[in-house]
Amino acid sequence: MIFGIFWLKNRRKETGYPAILVPMIVLTLFSIGKFYGLFRLLPIPLFSGERVSARFLIVPLVFLMAEAVYAMQQSMEIRKFDILSVSIPLLIFLFGLPEFWSHLETWKVLNAFQAFPYTYTDLTIKTVVNHPDPSYTNGLLIGMAGTILTAILLAGLVWRENRHIKNMLVP
Repeated sequence: MIFGIFWLKNRRKETGYPAILVPMIVLTLFSIGKFYGLFRLLPIPLFSGERVSARFLIVPLVFLMAEAVYAMQQSMEIRKFDILSVSIPLLIFLFGLPEFWSHLETWKVLNAFQAFPYTYTDLTIKTVVNHPDPSYTNGLLIGMAGTILTAILLAGLVWRENRHIKNMLVP
């Protein structure tokens, strides 16, 4: 988080806030239950389905972590090997170690059995219902069409850029 904030602060000074910040904020807002509840009332299949807030929150966090690593690397290159560039990653590791240890102990197989006891399930009364779900299928088809169109567009842009570079190189 520290280096992610440094990255945002440095970007604001250099070129302004990046455009990717807007979707990151929107996805973060979607992870909040009250805000997403407004969109869930809409009859749009992608919004009216079940929501898992971690799915919305993980994308901005992963992006922020990647940029934080970049900012940390830049700060270490600027400072070379002074005490600050060595001590910050070491402190982050040392403060994170108890948290990692706690997760390791919590999710050991023996501890997990205590937290999630076995419950008997009568499989003879369980059936798999296989019925069409048009909204889900339409959502998948729309997503697939968007992905294919984006891939075609990107391939065309790469082809055009390569052609432009070749024309510049040929006398």
